[in-house]
Order: sequence, then structure tokens, then C-alpha cells
Amino acid sequence: MISPGTRLGPYEILAPLGAGGMGEVYRARDPRLNREVAIKVLPRDFLEGEERKTRFEREAKLLAALNHPNIASIYSFEEISSSSASQHVLVMELVEGEGLDEKIRSGPLPLEEALSYGRQIAEALEAAHEKGIVHRDLKPANVRVTPKGVVKLLDFGLAKAGPALASRADAESPTVSRVSEPGLVLGTVGYMSPEQVRGLPADARSDLFSLGAVLYEMFTGRRAFRRETAAEILTAILREDPPDLAASGAQIPSAVSAVVLQCLEKDPSRRFSSAGSLAARLTDLLEDPGALAPPRARRKKAIDSVAVLPFVNEDGDAEQDYLSDGLTERLIDTLSQLPKLRVMARSTVFRFKNRDADPLAWGRELGVRAVLTGRLRKSGDTLRVQAELVDVATGFRLWGGQHNRRIEDLLEVEDVLAREICEHLRFKLTSPERKRVAKHHTQSAEAYQLYLKGRFFWNRWTPDGMRAAIAFYESAIERDPSYALAWGGIADAWGVLGNIKAVPPAEAFPRAKIAALKALELDPNLSEAHASLGFLRRFFDWEWSSAEREFRDAVRLNPGYATGRRWYGQFLSGMGRHGEAVAEVRLALDLDPLSVIIHTALGDVLFYARRYDEAIAMYRKALELDPHFVAGHSDLARALEHSGRVEEAIESYEKAIQLAGGSISDPSIGLANAFAVGGRRGEAHEVLEELKKRRAERYVSPWGLASIYARLGETNAALEWLERAYDEHDSTLVWLKVHPRFDALRSEPRLTALVQKMGLG
Repeated sequence: MISPGTRLGPYEILAPLGAGGMGEVYRARDPRLNREVAIKVLPRDFLEGEERKTRFEREAKLLAALNHPNIASIYSFEEISSSSASQHVLVMELVEGEGLDEKIRSGPLPLEEALSYGRQIAEALEAAHEKGIVHRDLKPANVRVTPKGVVKLLDFGLAKAGPALASRADAESPTVSRVSEPGLVLGTVGYMSPEQVRGLPADARSDLFSLGAVLYEMFTGRRAFRRETAAEILTAILREDPPDLAASGAQIPSAVSAVVLQCLEKDPSRRFSSAGSLAARLTDLLEDPGALAPPRARRKKAIDSVAVLPFVNEDGDAEQDYLSDGLTERLIDTLSQLPKLRVMARSTVFRFKNRDADPLAWGRELGVRAVLTGRLRKSGDTLRVQAELVDVATGFRLWGGQHNRRIEDLLEVEDVLAREICEHLRFKLTSPERKRVAKHHTQSAEAYQLYLKGRFFWNRWTPDGMRAAIAFYESAIERDPSYALAWGGIADAWGVLGNIKAVPPAEAFPRAKIAALKALELDPNLSEAHASLGFLRRFFDWEWSSAEREFRDAVRLNPGYATGRRWYGQFLSGMGRHGEAVAEVRLALDLDPLSVIIHTALGDVLFYARRYDEAIAMYRKALELDPHFVAGHSDLARALEHSGRVEEAIESYEKAIQLAGGSISDPSIGLANAFAVGGRRGEAHEVLEELKKRRAERYVSPWGLASIYARLGETNAALEWLERAYDEHDSTLVWLKVHPRFDALRSEPRLTALVQKMGLG
């Protein structure tokens, strides 16, 4: 230790601030600039040799390039000579305030305070990561909070800076114990990531694990991996999950717990993709006070979730179902654009159509605070609409009303209902939110009714239904060429026809793209059109950054649009960003918990993340909802195939083929894959040859044929068909980076070249 009053070159030591394996830190005064600084004195034995001195000097220069309000500045790296020996020091900004470890010592921090600190730390890490610097020793003791609540990230002594330096630093610093205090092993035990514990290279996602441990401690007042010895802590980091945050006794909202647990995923690919993504999520939570209120307090606040149950068509005339269904759907779409309100999606609530049951029981099943029920009767040119909003928790009637209007005034009925419902949900709308609720996409009653008929047929989700929908949408546009929603409907219908190969993608997708662009030209804030364009940018254009921008716009403009979130999650999955993908599709499922398609989509992103058991469980849930869902059976079979349960997979594929009945979605490609894996090569070749013959009659994916050859071990043929898939612009190639059927070919230069050619490298 250096005594107060000692001079190091021009600096006067005032007091010790702390010590660790990477050096001792002192408060000092610099008389040249008349300011106080922090000086880290690096141990002499640690800086022996010119190579290490050079490395630290380079790291100091990189850190000095960081200019961020949440990172303590480094002023200089100096060699100070004295009569006895030279001393190497880092001169840094002196941060007044309290260490985060000191603040936590007295117990959990207030929720919003902890979220604010977490966001600032994440933003600091993002700035460092953009410069190629990984902290590698993030812990509460290395975070200081100023009296004004500003976080300062300290001590980059273990930072890995830049690829050239990183490789050398990793080689010189294996993660065997070099301990100067309990738990310091190229990081601090209790906050180290699993990859640090294993001695693997630590990238930016390693810092996110450490931040997850810090967040856990701020929220609960306890360490995430608290054990008696360092060895036990390291084992827990590798093999165990931290205790449930709620076990601490603190009332921590599930949305907050989900963020912490995603940071603490053992697999780096399942964490947030970047510190910036984490900071954005923490910002979202801070800006949504309703999401942070504990359950008891939330009951006194506004209703935060609602299910609009299918309006009953009292006439019993199926020809008029488009009116009752359409009114239900438009109310769902309108309310889901309000960021404070979670609205159950159409495919979930419509599972209750024509079912006699207590709406309150349905509300409890869906986990919402309120349900809206309604009835509609058409008499000549007059509509009578009755609606009632009920608090699920208490059974109290929050609002009810009846409206008698001409059918031409259906738009007005929708407007009045939405406005009155919002008023009685007990939260105030901002001016932009009021505009969203009041917005009419067309003033033509006739065009609106034609649009509702189009939606009615689109929701049948069959090729014939899509074609009928397109016809109604086009009729709506004839009445009102500026009807953006109808243009968006055309885009969706052609997109589905191309995606399920009912129409060759090269024919369907360009038509869909023209319609989506027209919709956005008419209404740049139309969430559905942004999602449709993102879908096409991905599957047709292979423009990944543009696709992500459109998906993000769709979710921003309508956070409650479950389909947009599902498509975005599947896009993230195809890009290999598995943690984000699973989180996004789970949000979609939260909005649409009884959707067969979203259950299957969640199974898909788990499958591509190689989490096969979880994928199998999700596919089985989808089939519980609809035992006749072909894609559910074929996707289940695919997951069984890759988890080694080949005979079960073959049975599931055969069930899917039976249900498909020779339709365009014939799952024979999957069956051939399972035959190949199961050693039944002759049968695999039989299916393969039959599929090749079919190509003369209808579209058969060359990607699918490539997958069969790959599983048969016929590498050249597999690569030839993959290259043909590229030439034919097979939309399934968007999964090339992550699909396990081609894992055996990953080292092939031709596959690597194709991945790079597609921009997926």
C-alpha cells in the first residue's frame, strides 16, 4: 500500500480507494490541472516484460477512445520513475458517489431504480462492445452511482480489446485459478459467464450474463449463484438455474424476471443479441409503469388486458357472419394498437365462437382482466349492436351499451364502441392514441363491407379462401383505390399462397410486394403492411436488414399484432439469433395463447435452436388444440427425427401425409429424410424419385430434394440441388444458416460459399 502524502511523479496520493488482483486504486491530486483523479497502480510482477507493458498500453489507448457518460474516463497510461524503480499507473476520472455493491448491501433496490441502473450499465457496455472491448469483470463493485443517480462503469483491467489483442490475452490467461480475492478467475466468481468458467473465448454476450447476475442481485438483494465455496459457485454457474426471483419475497413482475433469466441463459446464443437490445428492453419496462406495478396495486389501476370475444350473430344466417366476425376483428385490431393494453388475438378468441359457456370463465382461462362480449342483429338495412365490458376479477359490469345504426354506418359503430371501451378501461389516452382509435381507413361503407368479407375468407387459411379474399379486396379497392388495409390484405393473401407453394413463389411474391408497397404508400404507419413487406423482404428479396427494419416498424406501430411478432421471431431464428427469436415468439403467444400456428412457430424457433425436447412439447400442444393440423404433425416428426426417435418420426410423417391427402403441403420430403436417417435408403430413394417426377407437374422445392440427398450422405447431389434452389430463388433457403438437416455439410466450401452469397455468413 502507498501511504497518503506520497508522491507518484506529479500526483499526490490522498487516500486508498480499493484493491484487487489487477492493481491498487487511490484517490490522488493532480496539481497541474488542480483536480482530483483516481490512480490505479499496476503490480510490478504483473507488468514484467515489454510484451505485457505494450498490451496494457494498447488497451489503455482503446479505453481512452471510449466517450460515454456511463463509463469512467481514462486520462492516461504513464510510467513514473522513482529512485527505487519505475511504476506503471492508469490515471482515471474520479467518480464520487457510492458503489453499487454498497447500495445492495442493505437489501433489494426499488424496482425502477434497479431498472434505471441496469439500463445505464447496458448502454455503457454497448458503447464498449462497439469498440470491440469486452469488460469480462462486470460486478457491483465495478459500478459506481453518483449522487445524481448516474451510473459509471469502472475497471476495465480484465477487458479483452480487439481481435488481435484478444487472441493473445486469451492465450496468456487461462481460466485456472489465479485468485487474489475469493472468486477472481479472469473475472469474479459469482458473476462470470459459463464460457469464462470453461476457459472459452468471452465475447460481448459474456458481459450480458454478468449483467444478468448484477440485475438479479439488485432486484432480490441476493446473489444469483450463492454457494459456500468458489468451486460450488462455478459448478452452479455451469449446471444450475438461479432461484426464482419471486422466492426472494420481492414482488417482481414476470416481464422483469424474463429479462433477467434471458441474460442468465447458459447458452450465449439464447441471451439478448446485444447490450443495445437489452437496454431497449429495460427502457420499454421503465416507460410502462403498469407493467411494473405489483399485482395488488395493479388491481387499483387501469385494466391492462382484455379479450374481445366473438360477437354473436343473432340472425343465425351464416351469410351475415362476416359482419359479426368483422366487427370483432376490427375492435381487436384497433385496441391492440394501444401500448398499455394487452389484447388477445383473433385466432385465440375465435376458438370460443359458438360455444356456450360463461364469458368470465373464458376470461380466467385466457388470463385477462376484462372481457368484451357483444351481439349483432341485422334487420333490413338496420344493425343493432349490443356490447358489454366485464371485469373478470370481480364480475362487475364496467360498461354496456346498445347502438342502432344503418348498415352503412357500421364504421361509426366501430368508432363509438372503441372510444367508449377505452374510456371504461380506466386509462387515459394520449393524443396519438386517440387518433389511432378514431382512425378510419376508408369512408366507403361498401368498401368496408367488402373488406370484411375478404377477411372472413382469408381467415379460412386455405388456397381457395385466399383467392376468394383477393377477389373481395380487389372489389373494395374498386370502390376506394386509397384503401390501404385492402391493399395490405391482397399482400397477405398472395404472400400466403406463395409461402405454402399453392402458387409458385416467383409468381405470388411479386404480386404481394406490389400490394404491400402500395399499402405503405397510402399509409406509412400501417403495421400490417410493414409486417407483410418484412415477410417479402425476407422470403422473396433476401434483404435481411430491410426485412428486420420492416418487422421492427410493424411491432413498434402495433405492439399487439401477434402475427407481426411471430414473423419477426421467425426471421430472427433464421438469422441465428435464437434467444431473441424465442423471446419474440413467446410474446406473440402471450397475445394469442390458443393459436395453433403460433404454438407451431414457437416449436420451430426452438427446433432451429437445437432445443428439440422443448420443440416437441410445443408441437404436441399445437396438436392438442387441433389434432388435424398437418404442419403440426410434420414439424413434430421433424423434431423427433433430429432427436434420434426415428421410428416415431416416421409414424408422425405418415400421419401428416394421410391428413394432407395429396395437397400442396405434402410432407413426403420429411418422410424421405426420416427413411434416410433410419437406414431405409431404398425407400428414401423411392420417395426422392417420385418427388423429382412431380416437378414436371407442380412446384416441388429443390431445397427439399437437397435435404434428402444430404441425409443420405450424397454430398455432391445435395450441394447441386441447393445451388439449383438458389437459382430458382427457393424461399426455403432463408433457413440455410440454421437448418440442422445440413449440419453435416457445414465444412463444405460450396455450402460456405452459398451461405456467404446469400448474405447469411
